[in-house]
Amino acid sequence: MNEISNDFDVLVVGAGPTGLTVGNILGMHDVRTLLVERNAATVSEPRAVSIDDESLRTMQYIDLAGEVCKSIIAGYGSHYFSSRRSCFAKVIPDVADYGYPRRSAFRQPVLERQLRAGLQRFSSVETRFSTKVAELCQNGQGVVGTLTTASGLSKVRARYVVAADGARSGIREALGIRMGGSTFDQQWLIVDLAGSTDRFRHTRVYCDPSRPALALPGPDGTRRYELMMLPGEKAEELVAEERVRELLSHFSADDARLQIVRKVVYHFHARIADRWSGGLILLAGDAAHIVPPTGAKGLNLAASDVHALYHVLCKTYHEGRSDLLERYSEICLRRVWKAERFSWWMTRLLHRFPEEGAFGQRMQQAELEYLAGSRAAQAALAENYVGLPY
Repeated sequence: MNEISNDFDVLVVGAGPTGLTVGNILGMHDVRTLLVERNAATVSEPRAVSIDDESLRTMQYIDLAGEVCKSIIAGYGSHYFSSRRSCFAKVIPDVADYGYPRRSAFRQPVLERQLRAGLQRFSSVETRFSTKVAELCQNGQGVVGTLTTASGLSKVRARYVVAADGARSGIREALGIRMGGSTFDQQWLIVDLAGSTDRFRHTRVYCDPSRPALALPGPDGTRRYELMMLPGEKAEELVAEERVRELLSHFSADDARLQIVRKVVYHFHARIADRWSGGLILLAGDAAHIVPPTGAKGLNLAASDVHALYHVLCKTYHEGRSDLLERYSEICLRRVWKAERFSWWMTRLLHRFPEEGAFGQRMQQAELEYLAGSRAAQAALAENYVGLPY
């Protein structure tokens, strides 16, 4: 099919938190937007679990903060425990300098449903699920996208494209943009639970060399455990229900009996795209950067991408500021590199790296001891953990 069926100002690819938020912002400005998603619906499984104050301010901007805040645990922090289970540091974000708690717990499936429902307010925004982008071709009139569905092919034209199609972005690959960085050798077991009656509202971080682990609270009785996979362990054995419950019993006998919603083993990645645009196509969210989850920065960095993207697209759209398209990468990367550095540091602090030997392990211990005894070091950790302002 060569006929172009529709013209839009912006084509947004991907209906995760990034794409859905972009769609809501563009709808607020009455920008003709098409949002497409390859899956039939938004996610149903737990993924990101931490949202910061800047992200909530973005929700406020699109008039969804009231709805979103009904489904979060506001103002949770982290308690750090030694191998003897003694607490040696606390991060308690009990201030609201920018109107919202610096760190809150949420559930990504709930947030995505709220963002998708928010799009129904805007006649200028059209959504198409179960729709894949087969090809994007740029020309002097914008970008022509070939879309595929179960019923066949169609073509649409847009002035700009936002690629929010995830860490394995096909659009990024088609543009020839490299993701620089690395993947940590260690794998982690992630277990999401339902039905918890534990009312401790902060994350417990177990800095135990024998098996580093975290226990994170969630809304409505949900709870997540993250446990490092040890050398010699096999992923398929680690996710067996009996083994999962045995591991959880070392932390909480009650949690070991809860309903298991999800159990999965995955690697930590630290990667950033070399550039965030290719002509009239802009990357955002996981398509542009992946950070280790130890710093809880993934979704919140995506929100900062959206904040920058909003200014770039709206000023380009309304004021003809084409120079901002070229500066988009530069604007976003200033914040992304700071967050990547902190997440990298936290990951190395909480991991054991056998290849570094006894010297590396002693250096790690010295870092922990310095953190435990220095208020300045604790303040720096807290400042970065709760999130730097935009």
